[in-house]
Amino acid sequence: MARVDLSIIVAVEYAQQNISAIVEEINLDLHSNVELIICYTDVDKGVPTLLSRHDNIHLIHSENGSRIPHMWRDGIYAAVGDQVAVTTAHCVPSADWVDQLLSLKQSTEVAGVGGVIINDSAASARDWAIYFIRYINYAPPKKAIVADDIAADNALYQRTDIMKHTELLKLGFWEPSFHAEFRHDGKCLKIEPELRVFHQNTYTTRQFFNQRFEHAKEFGLARASSKSLLLKLVLLFLSPILPFVFLSKILRAIRINGHYTKRIIPASPWLMLFLIAWGSGEALGYFNALKTKN
Repeated sequence: MARVDLSIIVAVEYAQQNISAIVEEINLDLHSNVELIICYTDVDKGVPTLLSRHDNIHLIHSENGSRIPHMWRDGIYAAVGDQVAVTTAHCVPSADWVDQLLSLKQSTEVAGVGGVIINDSAASARDWAIYFIRYINYAPPKKAIVADDIAADNALYQRTDIMKHTELLKLGFWEPSFHAEFRHDGKCLKIEPELRVFHQNTYTTRQFFNQRFEHAKEFGLARASSKSLLLKLVLLFLSPILPFVFLSKILRAIRINGHYTKRIIPASPWLMLFLIAWGSGEALGYFNALKTKN
């Protein structure tokens, strides 16, 4: 294999249906300096059968039960490129995505560059709810700006910046925690609107409900573990209002964007269902944190 300048890591979680389209758009035959690392578990056990043999494609079977951040972690460990791009199999990149990634010239002050995420034009009401929950803050139109946060589902990082936080990486590449560390290190994040992927959801209702619940449980436990007993109790006490807090933030982001207001009403039942999943999971995380010692 030729020199690798860029490692692309795709985490597959209930989305093997999109693998062929992703590989086609990345088109490694035109990018000999790019490696594609596909991480999956047994819930997508058909992944190896969907890929042609290629020197630049590497498969990693992550431990069963791994979530997307855990698969990203496994891919980052295996990557040999100085730069790593991360995404999920629920997002199909644009035809020029790899060229855009390779053209980005990051200064040492920039720890990560994120792009925009466009929803599938054929999305159902449930798919729109998932899009609003996960990606409304990264929906076009966007300007090229310095940002507080980017979506790791379409992002480029310097691998050395990530590897400075090995203890954090052991838990998985949970990007909000890394972004906070990057800012603490005096680095910034940027949004590049020409870096585009298309959200093509393949989660079922049950799968996404469980995904929200499990992610929230991890988040709640991590957030509260270092807090005092009083603060843990306060967080737990306030957790029932979380779905409504998140709903108000999502609706505000939709209004500010201005392009998707007609999608709100059809998506609303799904929004509430999935936000309840998150609120319940976060509450359980806070409850589990009560058992930890400071």
